[in-house]
Amino acid sequence: MFTDLFDSISTFVGVSHATGLVDANGHPKNLKEGLIVDAFATLGAGLLGTSSGTAYIESAAGIEAGARTGLASVFTAICFLPMLFLAPLPRWFPATRRLPY
Repeated sequence: MFTDLFDSISTFVGVSHATGLVDANGHPKNLKEGLIVDAFATLGAGLLGTSSGTAYIESAAGIEAGARTGLASVFTAICFLPMLFLAPLPRWFPATRRLPY
């Protein structure tokens, strides 16, 4: 829990400063809301049995490109949603042969 919390806080602070999304005191805007969303993403990942979802420093590129409202993240999540059901399909097909290396 603490590893994810500290990772998320440092990412939000770094991304906020890199993209200029800080208030007059230099504190990140909407930090509380961002941490709540990150907590729900981590909870959902745990319930689905996958690695925890967390904010990445690469998010600065998306923010600089104009993705500041969160709609781009929602759209990306919707695009990945079918993979919850399609990812198990390769298990239905047996391996035909092993490669010699």
